[in-house]
Amino acid sequence: KGEQLILVSTCADIKREDLSKYAGENGMSELSVPKTILSMDKLPVLGSGKTDYTALKAHVEGQMAKAA
Repeated sequence: KGEQLILVSTCADIKREDLSKYAGENGMSELSVPKTILSMDKLPVLGSGKTDYTALKAHVEGQMAKAA
């Protein structure tokens, strides 16, 4: 269906290769490793302190549109 895992993190130095190596060493499928990794200075949160998934989704869609 064109779905994919996307990792959004505040850690700017994450590399897919490192995640893939970790997955292989721990018996995890390559399908569990995100193909796309996006970095943000700060994740959006609601007033309650929970992740604002609506704002996060908008950010991801904007970044994916720029990359296309």
